[in-house]
Amino acid sequence: MNAIASIPPADLETFAAYPPKAQREVLAWLPIVETIASAPATVVAMECAAKKTGRPYATIRRRYYAWRDGGWQSLARRNALPSGGRPGGRHSPEFVAEWRRRCENVQRRAIRQAWQQLMRDLAAGAPVPGLAPWSVLWAEDFPGQPIPDAMPPLWVPKGLSYPSLVRLAPSKFELATMRQGRFAASSLRPLVRVTRAGLAPGQILVFDDMWHDHKVNFFGAGQQDALRPLEFHCIDLASTCKIAWGVRPRVVRPDGTHDQLKDAEFRQLLAQVLCVVGYRKEGVALHVEHGTAAIPPSLADYLAAASDGAITVERGGIDAKTILKGGFAPRGRGNFRFKAALESLGGLYHNALAMLPGQTGLSPDRAPENAETLDKYNRAVMRAVMQLPDELGAKLWLPVMSFREFTAILAQVYARLNARTDHDLEGWEESGYVRQVFVPAPGLPGIPFETLYADPAKYAGALALAHSDPSTWVRQEKLSPAAVWEQAKPHLVRLPLVHAPRILGPANAFPCTVNRSRELWITFPDTRQRVRYSPELHDFSSPLSRILPAGENLLLYPLAASPVAVVCSPDGRPLGYVAQFSQASHADRPSILRQIGQTEHVRALMERDMKDRHAPDAAEIAAMKAHNDAILRQARALPEPPKPSRALSAASALATLDAISPDAPPDSPETADTSTSLDDIFGADPF
Repeated sequence: MNAIASIPPADLETFAAYPPKAQREVLAWLPIVETIASAPATVVAMECAAKKTGRPYATIRRRYYAWRDGGWQSLARRNALPSGGRPGGRHSPEFVAEWRRRCENVQRRAIRQAWQQLMRDLAAGAPVPGLAPWSVLWAEDFPGQPIPDAMPPLWVPKGLSYPSLVRLAPSKFELATMRQGRFAASSLRPLVRVTRAGLAPGQILVFDDMWHDHKVNFFGAGQQDALRPLEFHCIDLASTCKIAWGVRPRVVRPDGTHDQLKDAEFRQLLAQVLCVVGYRKEGVALHVEHGTAAIPPSLADYLAAASDGAITVERGGIDAKTILKGGFAPRGRGNFRFKAALESLGGLYHNALAMLPGQTGLSPDRAPENAETLDKYNRAVMRAVMQLPDELGAKLWLPVMSFREFTAILAQVYARLNARTDHDLEGWEESGYVRQVFVPAPGLPGIPFETLYADPAKYAGALALAHSDPSTWVRQEKLSPAAVWEQAKPHLVRLPLVHAPRILGPANAFPCTVNRSRELWITFPDTRQRVRYSPELHDFSSPLSRILPAGENLLLYPLAASPVAVVCSPDGRPLGYVAQFSQASHADRPSILRQIGQTEHVRALMERDMKDRHAPDAAEIAAMKAHNDAILRQARALPEPPKPSRALSAASALATLDAISPDAPPDSPETADTSTSLDDIFGADPF
């Protein structure tokens, strides 16, 4: 007997929606109840079915009458069906919606409170959508019994117990959305999945800020406490290589507030990326946020115009939509997943620096329990360092490293992470960021085949082994982020320096005056570092230069990670750029010679106009010397008089003239111009 043929064709879709367990149960009971229905004696048929199947008689009797009254859908146990597929009962769609609304209106994990309030409303006679009054429910549960005057306190109507209604509670997504909002529920819904496969290095640059999870000592600006370092950084999305960064301590102001990261500092990073590092000439998208690491629309328009449309700015959206129409809108929050690649790298950076002293912990509630006493002891030692003589203060051992030590370690850590090959970055192999290497021995680093083929005579043995047994001597190695970024460098261009003041903004301008020694000095307020610049002002797009006059008032815009500063007039008009004077060390003779070359170059430029003005005088002196030299050469050819007189002899006169004006070629080292060019001092590229 085909049991499924007993189900009406119109109900087959409903049957197909049942879970497999319920389907098997329905198909198992249909032949039994249909056999009983076709028998002349129903009770005898039920007794025979109980003996034949081994099921209790009461169960067969209950299932038979349920089938007779409710059809095939009554043969499946109610707990085997999904809540939406259970026929009848008190869980009508209207009541289920009301119950879920009540659960969503209570905060925290308080569904029991919503159930208790439902029972109180039933007892008070308050209307509950989709549910009859309690007296009707009592009459349904206890037919024929008198209805009490009030709802019994310990009675719970059937189907409305707390375990039953918990199964009808809203989903986690619904609860999180109504209790907290869309942002909190975003992890419980499908998200946009992207891949870096097909993304060119340099095509997208991501900017963000970061707080380091430890403290450092900063001896400056009157600081007496260990401070957390704050950082702005930028990565290339395709390679995940950190291409630019800047860090400073979170300084405490005199009023007790903290000096947080500011727009001026982010502009320094932006100018460093666009004017020093460079951007992809085919086009680059700058991914920024709406908070600290932000680019105003006016500046974004300027960058697009200055780069002929190559630079575009993209920002993550802000979710400020209300969930309920006419309800209260949220404060609005940016989408941190817009820069998820950089956010996830932050964890890698924190882990790499987790061994440094003065850790603050992952969050305030996970801070080390000795952090407060460590800060107190460190503060006392810092005060002693500043009060003791230098020779004694330098010997004190601080429990927290200095900011200068930290920046040196940070540069090493970032360089190591950029050069790592033991990573599992998404889309790496699909993008072709792999190479074949020769493995000389287990545990040793591989040698790229580019190196082997560059000198095949030297590596003939390695090449022979690689071709003889590739499975043993050859392996595939992932490129490092730095190696992938190197592929983008030939395609990079730099924004002309004339645009740097507009990018940096007035907050990064340093007013200065050319002193009598023709030097330009500026002092950075955070680090108290004084920097000296050359007075040689270079044009933006030509090799011409001039020396700035003493006493001239200017505005300097230093570029981070570059020895160059753009010079503007007091009213903000760009004039050109100047370069730093190198710092010479008494123990480093090459640095002394390098600074001597710089100062001699400036001296030659300072004398250039003076020499031009006195060129006629120099020509007259040269003509006089040439005329006299010709006469004296004739005199040397004359014979010496036989008797010397008391007057000056010709020989002695000639010797005297030779000593005063030696006969030197015009291009000899004594008269040649010894000045050097800017390329000789800083190299062909001033950056």
